[in-house]
Amino acid sequence: LEDIWDVNETGESVVLLQSQFEKMYEKIDLTVLNRLLRLIVDHNIADYMTAKNNVSISYKDMMHTNAYGLIRGLQFASFIVQYYG
Repeated sequence: LEDIWDVNETGESVVLLQSQFEKMYEKIDLTVLNRLLRLIVDHNIADYMTAKNNVSISYKDMMHTNAYGLIRGLQFASFIVQYYG
């Protein structure tokens, strides 16, 4: 890498980042995610992508409404994690 630390007149520079994401699927806030998705896709698609994760899961007499975090294996889950991360 030649001249990696040089900053040109417009202030552009190269940033290298290494990080470890632990439990990222569980920590994504759906409201913030919806606002971020609306910046790059149509608002109807952004609402659809977040609404698929805001579901009620029931098993026997127990019921849980997922309002925080992603459900793994849904159609847009990998795209959302790459964009949010």
